[in-house]
Amino acid sequence: MATKAEKKNIIRQEIIDSAGVYSRSLAGKSFLYVYGEEFFEESFPTDHFLHLTGVETGLSAKDFYN
Repeated sequence: MATKAEKKNIIRQEIIDSAGVYSRSLAGKSFLYVYGEEFFEESFPTDHFLHLTGVETGLSAKDFYN
């Protein structure tokens, strides 16, 4: 069974890997979803990545992402 420190490092690496996916696939892009007569736009600024992770930190959203 993994120690608390090992679990923390696993989660940390998963967040780092996710930031790479976010950067390649979503960051800076907007998507317009249209269905019938309705639509909405979703945007993915880099400073929203922290919110998506659910992590609580003293870092700014920009610093966390970087």
